Amino acid sequence: KNIIINQKAGSVVIGAGTTVGEPVAGGATYYLPMSVVVADSNGNPVSNATVTLSVWPAYYRTGNWVMVGSSCVANVTATFDNEDINRNLIFDAGEDVPYLKGPYPVSSQGFTISDTSAQDSNGQEKFTVDGSIEGGPSGLITFVSDGVLTPGNSAGGTLPATVTTDANGLANFDLYYAKEYSIWIRDEIKATTLALGTETTGVLTMTLPALKKDADNCLLAPSPFNPKSPAP
Repeated sequence: KNIIINQKAGSVVIGAGTTVGEPVAGGATYYLPMSVVVADSNGNPVSNATVTLSVWPAYYRTGNWVMVGSSCVANVTATFDNEDINRNLIFDAGEDVPYLKGPYPVSSQGFTISDTSAQDSNGQEKFTVDGSIEGGPSGLITFVSDGVLTPGNSAGGTLPATVTTDANGLANFDLYYAKEYSIWIRDEIKATTLALGTETTGVLTMTLPALKKDADNCLLAPSPFNPKSPAP
């Protein structure tokens, strides 16, 4: 969607830095430098533009850290949608997804639910079901709900409500988040600006990164969402 800036169509984009920082060395929090850029249709900077920012933990992951050779790597077993479908922070009917306990495959009475280790275009894990389960496996598998929305909105971190672009059309800010959610949360970060009554939004979907030395040395905890695995 376009906006009109100085009588020309414009856009806003979001960028993430490559170096994770720690507000307190060895503490419980990371920060990631980020920026937004607002330009007109000629690529000229739009200065003094107010950009509204928001962050949402759109996806959460299960998994753990494993040693591969001399380094520790994240073993992501599955990626799931945030249960709060309408993003109103209220536990509405139907939003708490039923779960069965992994790890996959889960077998019972001649059929097996398996994790394919493949993902669709949204990063969602794909599953297969083998064998006949016409009518549903009533009484054979117990699906449960935990009674809370997963994940909480603060799992995605925090950032400033607004920033203002400089003479280069650029505004810098930091995203702060708890270390325990790095790798296990995929954020949706939005930047919105308004000009002459028309709004435009840039969106960046990204996995919360970890500090390399923490990841390489297996200092980070497994996913806080283990051992939940959703019903197919």
